[in-house]
Amino acid sequence: MLSPIAVYATVATIAVLHMIAPDHWVPLTLISDARKYPPRKKYALSAGIGSSHALLSIILAVAVLVGGTLIYSNFMAISTYLAASLLFIVALYFAIEGYRGENTGSGIHSSSLLASMVPDPAIVPFLLIAYADSSTELYVSIIIFTVATIASLIAVIFLASKGLKAAMEKVGPDKYDYLTAAILLLTGLFVLLSPNF
Repeated sequence: MLSPIAVYATVATIAVLHMIAPDHWVPLTLISDARKYPPRKKYALSAGIGSSHALLSIILAVAVLVGGTLIYSNFMAISTYLAASLLFIVALYFAIEGYRGENTGSGIHSSSLLASMVPDPAIVPFLLIAYADSSTELYVSIIIFTVATIASLIAVIFLASKGLKAAMEKVGPDKYDYLTAAILLLTGLFVLLSPNF
């Protein structure tokens, strides 16, 4: 059983790890630059995307909690493995997209734009742990996850405006999917290796 502090730290770490993946910030950076958005609008858009991502992740966790416990009484015990497996499958998808992009020269894929709104399954087992402990721990975990998600995306967008984007351009857009796959794989391993139930 994780202490509340460990749950909070894990939730914040997952939010940060997940939001540094290029599939969240590269499309936003490209759109903001193409439309010449001022910094205030770019950061407001980042906050909106981060909020939407966090909200969808929380909705996913609630749906998993309700549905999973109705179907399988010991669902919470396997939720970590299910979340990590889903992350590994999505990582494999991005690796395949990266390979396809190298061979077609198509650059950034529609998968990168879509992934900005896809909920984060890595958070599900930890919100379930928080729920099992107390409603207060669940609410605090949700707040921490939401704030860390928004702050991480804004920070990465800020860093992109200060040179991260130029560094990523040297890597080339055909490698973004590989980097996203690596970060998702790392997040999945973090979820599996984190002490839980």
